[in-house]
Amino acid sequence: MNIVFLGDSLTQGSIGISYVDILKEKLPQHQMINYGKNGDTVTSLYRRMKRLSFDDIDLAFIWVGTNDVLVHVSWSYPIVKTFFLQPWTKTCETFTACYKKIIEMIVPQIKKIFIVSPVFIGEDLHNRWNIQLAELAKSIRSLTTSYNMVDYVDLRTTFEKKLAKKQISPYIINGSIAPVFDELFLKNTEEVDQKSQERGLHFTLDGVHLNSAGAHVVAEEFLRCINNEL
Repeated sequence: MNIVFLGDSLTQGSIGISYVDILKEKLPQHQMINYGKNGDTVTSLYRRMKRLSFDDIDLAFIWVGTNDVLVHVSWSYPIVKTFFLQPWTKTCETFTACYKKIIEMIVPQIKKIFIVSPVFIGEDLHNRWNIQLAELAKSIRSLTTSYNMVDYVDLRTTFEKKLAKKQISPYIINGSIAPVFDELFLKNTEEVDQKSQERGLHFTLDGVHLNSAGAHVVAEEFLRCINNEL
């Protein structure tokens, strides 16, 4: 089976821990293609997908949306997004319209598509950034009802349940430089998890990117989806 993963830095996996690498270890018999790219918004992913090939792909996972809200957290993010030609959507309506274009682009080409909810900007799911992500998640979920071959993966609820009885840190990534330093200087799983612990976080390195616990949660959810299709 050929499986493609489309998304932003959470899928690329170079910051924090890669859930795709975990899936590759668990399912070595399947071909897994990682089309994640750091910083992608729903618009930049859509533009990039026009240049990608989906020949002979059986399953696709689409996980994007966090950067359309993260861009508002720090003054530096809009500058970085503009420099890397990654425009962000300004309203939930334009976000939904662009996401629909992504789905309709690949529906004729791929047998099964899983649309994944955005999850974190900080592990406090009630902060203002996560409230905005929750609205985007609702819009994504509503899109999936129009297509028989598209299913919704509610990672947000999965993590919400796991965080319910934990002490929540207010730590939140607040600039474009911190992830660069984390990517450069945290060289292995132990270092990522140690930095995550220092920040009081449970499933992320910095409130967005995954530590080993978070990556395994995502991998297990995706593995369940894949096994259901085997």
